[in-house]
Amino acid sequence: MLAYFIKNPIFRELMFRTILKDKISPLLYTISLLIVLFLHFAPTECSSVHVHNAQPRSRQIEITHYLAPFENCNNIIVVSRNIQNLKSHRAPIILFTTPYSDLLRFPVLRRNVSHYCSASFRIMPNPNNPKATVDWNHGIKTSFGLQYFILVTNSKSTFQQFIEKLGADFYHYKRKEIMIIDVTLDVNGVTIWPASADHVTFYYHNMYHHEGISVSGNPSRCWIQVQCEGHDCFDELQIIGETVSQLNKYFWEINNRAIASARWSNEKKPLHKKSPTEGYFLTDLIESKEFWLPHDFNRYSDLNITPFYYFPTLNKFFTSHSRPFEFVIEQVQTERFLSCYKVKPDSFILAALTDPFDISSWICIVLSLMLTSTILTALLATPTMDGVIFMIGIFLENSVMDRLIKVKTRFHITVGLRLLVGVCVLLTGTVLVNWYKTLFTMEMIVPAWQTSPWETLFEIQVIMPFNLVGIPGVQPPRISYLVFFATIRHIFFPFSYEIDQFREVETGQSGVKKMATRVENTFNVGIGIKPTFNVTNYTAYVLKMENISYHTMLPISPFKPIQYEETDRFMDTVSACQKIAYLDT
Repeated sequence: MLAYFIKNPIFRELMFRTILKDKISPLLYTISLLIVLFLHFAPTECSSVHVHNAQPRSRQIEITHYLAPFENCNNIIVVSRNIQNLKSHRAPIILFTTPYSDLLRFPVLRRNVSHYCSASFRIMPNPNNPKATVDWNHGIKTSFGLQYFILVTNSKSTFQQFIEKLGADFYHYKRKEIMIIDVTLDVNGVTIWPASADHVTFYYHNMYHHEGISVSGNPSRCWIQVQCEGHDCFDELQIIGETVSQLNKYFWEINNRAIASARWSNEKKPLHKKSPTEGYFLTDLIESKEFWLPHDFNRYSDLNITPFYYFPTLNKFFTSHSRPFEFVIEQVQTERFLSCYKVKPDSFILAALTDPFDISSWICIVLSLMLTSTILTALLATPTMDGVIFMIGIFLENSVMDRLIKVKTRFHITVGLRLLVGVCVLLTGTVLVNWYKTLFTMEMIVPAWQTSPWETLFEIQVIMPFNLVGIPGVQPPRISYLVFFATIRHIFFPFSYEIDQFREVETGQSGVKKMATRVENTFNVGIGIKPTFNVTNYTAYVLKMENISYHTMLPISPFKPIQYEETDRFMDTVSACQKIAYLDT
């Protein structure tokens, strides 16, 4: 408002004439003159300041139509500081304008029912340092699901050359699928997009490119140009990604034994006395892969392909980790237990007649019939079986009302008798009988609904194997029980876990606290009688702790281990039909 009056010439002229016409004191006149002079020169000063502070035109980014294919993903956009105008009205995004180290962690949330995916856009990255651009993971674990890394740049060839020179080092980027959007800049730094809003163009990097390899019948290319429309792009990118990923079998390091096995198998020469498939039937996943891959690998064995991947050693899940594992729930799967606890044994064929009611219900029904029959029999002048026959007839829905004539000869007032008979006919002859027939019919035609025989975890003694994926031919260690109990304890009380999580286990009011307390008490029993540690005789100390674990801790532990090879013990334990279940992990 003040700037408006300063720049308005009508207001300045009005103020000047008012001062001249009015009769004011010299002091006030001097002050008024200074004000007029200030108003006269103020526009020039303000104009100069405005021109001096003018900023150069910032880059304008219109990326809306490139976000459309990734609207179900967590979109991350990284922009430089000189980009001030980012136009987008698509899916929610995470906008990076500061280094990742200055940011706080946030939980990964899904807003749509879809597989987890992330799309990271780098807007106009610095072409002088392409490694820093490609290495930045934006805080996303490389083991997560679909990860698209899109470079929006006017230096496409620079980044393509850098990525192509990575070769086998591209393994470090794991599941990151890199794409480039080629743009140009005008003289003012405004981005000129190469396509309209209806069509988008990506340059997809084929990390498994090698001269001589064919992809779906076509020669392999390092960069695949993808031209698509709107929402169809995501499906096309998934198809291309799955097709490219099938080439990874040619980039595994295959040992000489597996290669020789594949060649002998192709030549139909037996590898040993047994058939090749029989030899690998009871092996683990790693050896199965090593046996299967060379059959396709021989197709390009003369191309001298540098391997990306190496077969790992399949080990037990390490529970005593320093930090909790980060994951995104993609599917919830229930576990199944094998047990005969509270399972009905096999019985004779007529047992189906008693299934509609349980034992307690049948006892109540029989007692009610006996009590009513006794009352009716006592009302007769001469005790006979007419009262019993009367109740059985009502229960079987037969007409037995003529039996009441003998009862009437003893009592003239039969109001109470008729009330008793009416209640028996209503409850026994109508409600109970029809209820039984309904349940019996449902038992015959409706599949039985099996429910868990346990109400809480504390009713089960969970049996777990020592070796989750045991190595064939390798004997378990001599301290299996000691290692087992230490592992179970670390599940509830990790030795270097977050302190808040540790306090939650200690002070929580859920079943986890109760189970953790039982595990801790079991472990404390062994600690209380452990022998004195002797550095010079460490082997003897460990063997004594193993004996304590087996003879003292095992009987009172809520978790009891078992090995896959212990078939007799497994059958004897489960056949007891007590509160024991076998959980195959």
